[in-house]
Amino acid sequence: MNELMHDYEAVSRIADIASSLNGTYKGLTVESCRQIMASIQTSIQQKDEEIAWVDSCCLQFTIKTKPGKEEQFTFQTENPNIKKEWSTG
Repeated sequence: MNELMHDYEAVSRIADIASSLNGTYKGLTVESCRQIMASIQTSIQQKDEEIAWVDSCCLQFTIKTKPGKEEQFTFQTENPNIKKEWSTG
């Protein structure tokens, strides 16, 4: 996700620079940069949906192992319904 966001910002800066060019250059236009940015934005949205799905399937438990010490465990279920069953069952 960080790489995609970085690339989006970089292409945005390239679009700003392309808009200041005096000449025209094939493939280096503000419109081509906007198309790339739209593609990156779509990838960011897809990645965000993937992360949300994984988060909706994760169970986290904290267990006290010794006085003053805790250990955390994370389990990933196959789907959110299984997580719900574990949480309420």
